[in-house]
Amino acid sequence: MTTAIILTLAALAQSPPPVVNESRPIAPEFIATLQKSEKTMDALKHFSVTAKVTSSLEGLNLRQGSTSTQSILVNRPGKVLIKADWAQFGETVERPQLRVLLDGNRLTTYFVPLRYVSVHEGKDAAEELAGEAIIASTLEGSGLHVLTMPEMSKFVIAHTDEAKLIGSEAVDGIECQKFDVVYSGLKLHMWLGPIENPLLRQLSETTVISKDEKSKLTSSRISKLSWVTDRQVPDQEFQLNLPENSRRVDNILQALSEVQKQSPVGKPAPEIALVNTQGKSVKPAEWKGRKVTLVFWASWMNNPETALQYASKLNTGKKADEAIYLINVGETPEKISELLKQVSGLPENLFDQDDDLAIELRLNGIPSVVEMDATGIVRKISNTFDSK
Repeated sequence: MTTAIILTLAALAQSPPPVVNESRPIAPEFIATLQKSEKTMDALKHFSVTAKVTSSLEGLNLRQGSTSTQSILVNRPGKVLIKADWAQFGETVERPQLRVLLDGNRLTTYFVPLRYVSVHEGKDAAEELAGEAIIASTLEGSGLHVLTMPEMSKFVIAHTDEAKLIGSEAVDGIECQKFDVVYSGLKLHMWLGPIENPLLRQLSETTVISKDEKSKLTSSRISKLSWVTDRQVPDQEFQLNLPENSRRVDNILQALSEVQKQSPVGKPAPEIALVNTQGKSVKPAEWKGRKVTLVFWASWMNNPETALQYASKLNTGKKADEAIYLINVGETPEKISELLKQVSGLPENLFDQDDDLAIELRLNGIPSVVEMDATGIVRKISNTFDSK
């Protein structure tokens, strides 16, 4: 469940006034602003909001980060489109994305790159949208997933332990009220617009994961939101183009969890075609009869030369019954040609241009090394360069 709870899906009914336990120190300005925000949203016919989320993980000799963009578009009645990156630290083979479309009585959820799709039809589609765990997981930290909640102010206040008005502060030139909020034990900073337009403009959270000075680890996240409320979202924006090879599942989050448990090790290599530098198709079945090592790499990875040097070493010392290949992920020959010239003794470079092989092998990052036996069975997958 997301740590950022602040908005509401205006298409749904207004919530009744929340009941506040007076033993909790919640500033009356916080309650009033939330209720006003909900009414403001209910009055909008069309709007879109985009959140730019910057995440970081820092510790001794460690600094990682990522930036994702997430958006929700709404045309009343009944049209809602959610677009979001599956934000995570570091580089990945292909940054996963979520697309969710509510159009009348039909809710379609689509997850890339595994191409999972789920469809819910009926009068409860809006409620189904609010209850989609995959949405909450994907939009975590942005403040956007609460756009799917039917009773925003009541829900937020019920889960708020403390809210204090710190003062006013401008965000992108808009004067905002800044609140320090303890929400379900988590400490947040929220910047809400002025009472005449009290929309969420910024949200931040910092969590100390480990307090030990030798291994202190801090996670932080900042979400900045931009709103467009004065023009209708074009109908063509509310579209999902599902490829023919999409896989229908009932619950995408559950399906993703099951995928993580399935390892390709011990199974035949996926029969997915790669492309060589001449544009010719190359399939894993062609390698049977030899032990094969695939070194997955990309020019954007940290120190790509390390992967090339490792592949060169393997290629130089290979035996007659062995084959070594470099597998470039998602790039073109022109993009990597200069890099390849810098290292001698390299094996043939093949291109996994759509990341299909990397995805089917469940690679969790680049670089990766995949070892296959002479029968085409995957025997080992590693993110490190083992000495041979």
